[in-house]
Amino acid sequence: METCQCSNFAPKDALRLIGNLPSASVKNFDSILKNKFVPTKIHDLKIKYPKRCKPTRKRKMNDLERSKMDQFKVNLLHDLYEYFYMVFKKDWMVLPKHLYKSNQEVENTSSAEGTLSRPIKKAKNSVDKEKQNEGSTSSQVPSNLKGSNKGLTQSHRPATKKALAEEKRRSAAILREEKNQIKKDSERARREQISAIMQEVKDNHSSQIHADNQNDAIF
Repeated sequence: METCQCSNFAPKDALRLIGNLPSASVKNFDSILKNKFVPTKIHDLKIKYPKRCKPTRKRKMNDLERSKMDQFKVNLLHDLYEYFYMVFKKDWMVLPKHLYKSNQEVENTSSAEGTLSRPIKKAKNSVDKEKQNEGSTSSQVPSNLKGSNKGLTQSHRPATKKALAEEKRRSAAILREEKNQIKKDSERARREQISAIMQEVKDNHSSQIHADNQNDAIF
Protein backbone atom coordinates (compact mmCIF):
# COMPACT_ATOMS: atom_id res chain seq x y z
CA MET A 1 0.00 0.00 0.00
CA GLU A 2 1.34 3.40 -0.95
CA THR A 3 1.88 6.06 1.68
CA CYS A 4 -1.00 8.52 2.04
CA GLN A 5 -0.18 11.91 0.54
CA CYS A 6 -2.79 13.97 2.38
CA SER A 7 -1.89 17.09 4.35
CA ASN A 8 -1.67 15.09 7.60
CA PHE A 9 1.07 12.72 6.36
CA ALA A 10 2.78 15.09 3.89
CA PRO A 11 2.18 18.68 4.95
CA LYS A 12 5.05 20.10 2.86
CA ASP A 13 3.88 18.35 -0.30
CA ALA A 14 0.33 19.57 0.34
CA LEU A 15 1.51 23.18 0.62
CA ARG A 16 3.56 22.77 -2.57
CA LEU A 17 0.52 21.36 -4.34
CA ILE A 18 -1.65 24.31 -3.28
CA GLY A 19 1.03 26.74 -4.43
CA ASN A 20 1.30 25.10 -7.86
CA LEU A 21 -2.45 24.93 -8.55
CA PRO A 22 -2.61 28.49 -10.01
CA SER A 23 -0.17 27.30 -12.71
CA ALA A 24 -2.19 24.18 -13.52
CA SER A 25 -3.04 23.39 -17.14
CA VAL A 26 -3.90 20.32 -19.19
CA LYS A 27 -0.24 19.60 -19.90
CA ASN A 28 1.21 19.90 -16.39
CA PHE A 29 -1.72 18.75 -14.24
CA ASP A 30 -0.37 15.22 -13.71
CA SER A 31 3.09 16.46 -12.78
CA ILE A 32 1.56 18.91 -10.29
CA LEU A 33 -0.36 16.09 -8.59
CA LYS A 34 2.87 14.04 -8.38
CA ASN A 35 4.75 17.07 -6.95
CA LYS A 36 7.20 16.98 -9.86
CA PHE A 37 6.23 20.36 -11.32
CA VAL A 38 8.66 23.29 -11.02
CA PRO A 39 6.96 26.67 -11.62
CA THR A 40 8.75 29.08 -13.90
CA LYS A 41 7.02 32.17 -12.49
CA ILE A 42 4.85 33.20 -9.57
CA HIS A 43 1.22 33.81 -10.40
CA ASP A 44 -0.47 36.66 -8.57
CA LEU A 45 -4.16 35.90 -8.14
CA LYS A 46 -4.97 39.26 -6.61
CA ILE A 47 -5.34 40.82 -10.04
CA LYS A 48 -8.21 38.39 -10.68
CA TYR A 49 -10.13 39.54 -7.61
CA PRO A 50 -12.88 42.15 -8.13
CA LYS A 51 -11.90 45.61 -7.07
CA ARG A 52 -13.37 46.82 -3.83
CA CYS A 53 -15.70 49.75 -4.21
CA LYS A 54 -14.97 52.78 -2.15
CA PRO A 55 -17.57 53.13 0.60
CA THR A 56 -19.90 56.07 0.26
CA ARG A 57 -19.57 58.47 3.11
CA LYS A 58 -22.86 58.99 4.86
CA ARG A 59 -23.94 62.51 5.63
CA LYS A 60 -26.11 63.28 8.60
CA MET A 61 -29.30 65.25 8.03
CA ASN A 62 -29.56 68.56 9.79
CA ASP A 63 -32.67 69.74 11.60
CA LEU A 64 -33.92 71.77 8.65
CA GLU A 65 -33.65 68.85 6.21
CA ARG A 66 -35.24 66.48 8.70
CA SER A 67 -38.17 68.83 9.26
CA LYS A 68 -38.66 69.15 5.49
CA MET A 69 -38.61 65.36 5.17
CA ASP A 70 -41.20 64.99 7.94
CA GLN A 71 -43.36 67.62 6.31
CA PHE A 72 -43.04 65.84 2.97
CA LYS A 73 -44.23 62.56 4.53
CA VAL A 74 -47.23 64.30 6.08
CA ASN A 75 -48.12 65.99 2.78
CA LEU A 76 -47.71 62.70 0.91
CA LEU A 77 -50.12 60.90 3.23
CA HIS A 78 -52.56 63.80 3.04
CA ASP A 79 -52.46 63.81 -0.78
CA LEU A 80 -52.89 60.03 -0.81
CA TYR A 81 -56.07 60.27 1.23
CA GLU A 82 -57.38 63.14 -0.91
CA TYR A 83 -56.69 61.20 -4.12
CA PHE A 84 -58.35 58.05 -2.76
CA TYR A 85 -61.49 59.90 -1.77
CA MET A 86 -61.48 61.70 -5.11
CA VAL A 87 -61.51 58.40 -6.99
CA PHE A 88 -63.75 56.52 -4.56
CA LYS A 89 -66.55 57.81 -2.40
CA LYS A 90 -66.05 57.92 1.35
CA ASP A 91 -68.92 55.48 1.88
CA TRP A 92 -67.56 53.11 -0.77
CA MET A 93 -66.76 49.65 0.62
CA VAL A 94 -63.56 47.88 -0.44
CA LEU A 95 -64.29 44.19 -1.00
CA PRO A 96 -61.65 41.42 -1.07
CA LYS A 97 -62.34 40.75 -4.76
CA HIS A 98 -61.15 44.29 -5.57
CA LEU A 99 -57.70 43.59 -4.10
CA TYR A 100 -57.04 39.85 -4.38
CA LYS A 101 -57.28 37.22 -7.08
CA SER A 102 -57.74 34.12 -4.90
CA ASN A 103 -59.15 33.16 -1.52
CA GLN A 104 -55.70 32.06 -0.35
CA GLU A 105 -54.44 35.65 -0.57
CA VAL A 106 -57.44 36.82 1.44
CA GLU A 107 -56.79 34.24 4.15
CA ASN A 108 -53.08 35.10 4.35
CA THR A 109 -53.85 38.79 4.75
CA SER A 110 -56.64 38.27 7.26
CA SER A 111 -54.28 36.22 9.46
CA ALA A 112 -52.11 39.38 9.86
CA GLU A 113 -55.01 41.78 10.38
CA GLY A 114 -53.67 43.16 13.66
CA THR A 115 -50.23 43.76 12.15
CA LEU A 116 -51.66 45.56 9.12
CA SER A 117 -54.05 47.80 11.02
CA ARG A 118 -51.38 49.45 13.17
CA PRO A 119 -49.45 51.31 10.40
CA ILE A 120 -52.71 52.35 8.75
CA LYS A 121 -54.02 53.71 12.05
CA LYS A 122 -50.74 55.54 12.64
CA ALA A 123 -50.87 57.16 9.20
CA LYS A 124 -54.49 58.21 9.67
CA ASN A 125 -53.74 59.76 13.06
CA SER A 126 -50.84 61.68 11.56
CA VAL A 127 -53.05 63.11 8.80
CA ASP A 128 -55.85 64.01 11.24
CA LYS A 129 -53.35 65.75 13.53
CA GLU A 130 -51.96 67.74 10.62
CA LYS A 131 -55.47 68.87 9.64
CA GLN A 132 -56.11 70.04 13.20
CA ASN A 133 -52.84 71.98 13.22
CA GLU A 134 -53.71 73.65 9.94
CA GLY A 135 -57.17 74.63 11.22
CA SER A 136 -55.87 76.06 14.51
CA THR A 137 -53.10 77.97 12.75
CA SER A 138 -55.43 79.59 10.24
CA SER A 139 -57.70 80.81 13.04
CA GLN A 140 -54.76 82.40 14.90
CA VAL A 141 -53.38 84.38 11.96
CA PRO A 142 -53.96 88.15 12.43
CA SER A 143 -56.26 89.90 10.00
CA ASN A 144 -53.46 92.09 8.63
CA LEU A 145 -51.48 88.98 7.65
CA LYS A 146 -54.33 87.08 6.00
CA GLY A 147 -53.79 86.85 2.26
CA SER A 148 -50.14 87.91 2.62
CA ASN A 149 -47.26 85.68 1.59
CA LYS A 150 -45.24 86.82 4.59
CA GLY A 151 -47.41 84.97 7.08
CA LEU A 152 -46.07 81.48 7.78
CA THR A 153 -48.51 78.74 8.62
CA GLN A 154 -47.83 75.90 10.97
CA SER A 155 -47.32 73.47 8.10
CA HIS A 156 -44.35 75.50 6.74
CA ARG A 157 -42.60 76.13 10.05
CA PRO A 158 -39.64 73.85 10.77
CA ALA A 159 -40.16 71.56 13.71
CA THR A 160 -38.16 72.23 16.86
CA LYS A 161 -35.50 69.88 18.17
CA LYS A 162 -37.68 68.96 21.11
CA ALA A 163 -40.60 68.06 18.86
CA LEU A 164 -38.36 66.01 16.57
CA ALA A 165 -36.84 64.15 19.52
CA GLU A 166 -40.30 63.46 20.93
CA GLU A 167 -41.50 62.18 17.56
CA LYS A 168 -38.42 59.97 17.27
CA ARG A 169 -38.99 58.49 20.72
CA ARG A 170 -42.66 57.91 19.96
CA SER A 171 -41.85 56.19 16.66
CA ALA A 172 -39.25 54.00 18.36
CA ALA A 173 -41.74 53.02 21.05
CA ILE A 174 -44.38 52.13 18.44
CA LEU A 175 -41.83 50.12 16.48
CA ARG A 176 -40.78 48.20 19.59
CA GLU A 177 -44.41 47.50 20.41
CA GLU A 178 -45.05 46.21 16.89
CA LYS A 179 -41.97 43.95 17.00
CA ASN A 180 -42.97 42.56 20.38
CA GLN A 181 -46.50 41.92 19.18
CA ILE A 182 -45.26 40.16 16.04
CA LYS A 183 -42.92 38.04 18.16
CA LYS A 184 -45.75 37.12 20.55
CA ASP A 185 -48.05 36.21 17.66
CA SER A 186 -45.34 34.08 16.08
CA GLU A 187 -44.63 32.26 19.35
CA ARG A 188 -48.34 31.67 19.97
CA ALA A 189 -48.81 30.30 16.45
CA ARG A 190 -45.80 28.04 16.94
CA ARG A 191 -47.15 26.70 20.23
CA GLU A 192 -50.52 26.04 18.64
CA GLN A 193 -48.85 24.24 15.76
CA ILE A 194 -46.79 22.05 18.10
CA SER A 195 -49.88 21.32 20.18
CA ALA A 196 -51.83 20.31 17.08
CA ILE A 197 -49.01 18.04 15.90
CA MET A 198 -48.74 16.37 19.32
CA GLN A 199 -52.50 15.88 19.47
CA GLU A 200 -52.50 14.35 15.99
CA VAL A 201 -49.67 11.96 16.90
CA LYS A 202 -51.47 11.03 20.10
CA ASP A 203 -54.73 10.33 18.25
CA ASN A 204 -52.93 8.23 15.63
CA HIS A 205 -51.15 6.29 18.35
CA SER A 206 -54.42 5.65 20.19
CA SER A 207 -56.09 4.51 16.97
CA GLN A 208 -53.20 2.16 16.25
CA ILE A 209 -53.36 0.64 19.76
CA HIS A 210 -57.13 0.20 19.41
CA ALA A 211 -56.70 -1.53 16.05
CA ASP A 212 -53.99 -3.83 17.45
CA ASN A 213 -56.22 -4.78 20.36
CA GLN A 214 -59.07 -5.64 18.00
CA ASN A 215 -56.74 -7.79 15.89
CA ASP A 216 -55.51 -9.63 18.99
CA ALA A 217 -59.10 -10.26 20.09
CA ILE A 218 -59.95 -11.74 16.69
CA PHE A 219 -57.01 -14.12 16.66
